[in-house]
This record gives sequence, structure tokens and C-alpha cells, in this order.
Amino acid sequence: MLRIFGLLLIIIGTAVILFPYFQNQYYTHQEGELVDSFRELDQLFNDEQNRVHAAEVGVDDTSGDNIHHNEEVQGLIHIDKIGLTLPMLEGATVENLDVGAGLMSQGFTFGEVGNIGIAAHRSRTSGRLFNRLDEVEVGDRVTVETHDSEYEYEVVDTFIVEPEDISVLDVQEDKSMITLITCTIDSTQRVIVQAKLL
Repeated sequence: MLRIFGLLLIIIGTAVILFPYFQNQYYTHQEGELVDSFRELDQLFNDEQNRVHAAEVGVDDTSGDNIHHNEEVQGLIHIDKIGLTLPMLEGATVENLDVGAGLMSQGFTFGEVGNIGIAAHRSRTSGRLFNRLDEVEVGDRVTVETHDSEYEYEVVDTFIVEPEDISVLDVQEDKSMITLITCTIDSTQRVIVQAKLL
């Protein structure tokens, strides 16, 4: 009986130790699937536009399937300096933040006047989610890719705020901005990166 109890403790201990690793692998896989899904939908959208254009000029092209847009993935955010490509999902929900960046759009659209918040967890795994956001500096570029356009932003400010400070999402007059948000290493404050549309 003591032998079985000891074996059971070893199994439970191993499971507890390995759980974070497998959880990270799962979320990384989900993140990759969302990026791939966005790319496939983008290709389908482009194919559909080509078919519509062909029909307008009198060419019959009925070989494609109908498009089914994935409402979940709103686009991708790229930060080359830190090697980041991350899917953006509408809303900063727990589920969305586990696999990508959550959009806090407040009714604003990329490329237009407004300030869109983009939040992501600071993963414990280097390079995952917004883990390296604090390495981004003024002058660095951030690219936002949506289904219909690509927007280039330049970082204009980086700073730390308290969690309850939502003034970082205020609209600055006549500017199209994005505000990237994640936690500090100890999770007591928020790392803020603000960028303006070029």
C-alpha cells in the first residue's frame, strides 16, 4: 500500500511540474492556428475579390468556394524588433488573451482618428505574447494587418502606469493611435507602448 501511495505521489508531482509546459505548448499551438486561419481567410478574400473582378469584366470563374469569414480573428500585429506576430481578437477576455492580443477598439477603426488599445498577457515564455514588449523603444515600428489593409505605426512613447489608469486609452486630437498594454514582470503595474499612424 505504501508503495502504491509513493508511486501515486510521483505521478501527481510529475503532472504538476509538467502542466505549465504542456499548457504553454497548447497556447502556442492555438496562437499559430489563429495566425494561419487569418492568412487563409485573407487568401480566400483576395481570391473572391479576383472572382468578382473577373465576373465584372465577363470572365466566368466559378471554381472557388464561398468565403466564410472567421469573425474571431480581426487581424495580426507585427513588431519586428521583438520578432512578434500575434493574432488580434475582439475583446480583452481571458480566453482571447491566452492565445493572442485582445482589441479594446472602443468603436474606433485602424487608420482613422482614435486610440485602439491592444492588450496581451506577459507570458513567462520569452518571445510569447507581449513578453518582450518592454524592449520596444521610441522610433520602432509596429504593423497592424487587417483583412483589408496594412497599417504602419511608429512608437512615440513607452512608460509604466498603475493598473487602474485608463487615461492611456484617451484619444489624442486628430491622431490615429494604438496603445499596447501588458503587465510588468511582477504584474503590479502596466507596460504601455503608444504608437501613431505613419
